[in-house]
Amino acid sequence: MKDKNVIIAGALFIGLIIVYFILASIRNAAVDKSKIQKLNDFNTYLTIEEVINSSNSDELTETEYVIKDAYYLKDGLVYAYFLNGYTITTNFGSEPEYNDNINYIFKIDGITYMYEPIETSDVYEYAKEYNAENIAFESENILPSSEYTEKNKLEFQISRFLDLISANKDEAYNMLSDNEKETFASPEDLYSQKDSLLNIVSPNVKEFSVDKKRKKNIYDITDINDTNIKIYETDIMNYTIEFN
Repeated sequence: MKDKNVIIAGALFIGLIIVYFILASIRNAAVDKSKIQKLNDFNTYLTIEEVINSSNSDELTETEYVIKDAYYLKDGLVYAYFLNGYTITTNFGSEPEYNDNINYIFKIDGITYMYEPIETSDVYEYAKEYNAENIAFESENILPSSEYTEKNKLEFQISRFLDLISANKDEAYNMLSDNEKETFASPEDLYSQKDSLLNIVSPNVKEFSVDKKRKKNIYDITDINDTNIKIYETDIMNYTIEFN
């Protein structure tokens, strides 16, 4: 009888181990890594930047974080965003400082969030290797209830370009359309004309229209200086710009 009880206890123990590994396997499979999505929702994009930038500045410096590339995974109500971007730090009275390859993981669960820096050279690969068991979190940080409009997005895109002229002229030059590169022959030429350009072009949009193609949005914009701006957008982080 004693041997029988030992056998039963052993079987139960082994059964519990099997159940544990099955549940662990289910948990790991909850996030389908083949379903990694590219972030292209401008409200989420700008809200995340708002949160990160709210803690980036002090009385003497202002640091703006800009997302260049982002992917996300979803598990239930939890979203994990993997962000690659750069910062522009302005120390009053000096030229802005540009720092590239600044990466974060930013998680949202309903109205709460948390984020932390990550070390990687490729956020997509990082997302592929991310352990699904780590996606859940607890936080008391409340996500701001910001509602950004398409106009806000365009103003951000224009501002990003104008800021980069001083901070990283090569990056700014790469954002020019092919037509506009006939006006500015090189990054150095663009930088040398930044003052006149900044006097003409404003990030404040007065009106705009959009022609939505299958793979590209073409925006015709008029700013508050009545300067005509055109943006060719593949996604929120991938666009070129020109002025007429």
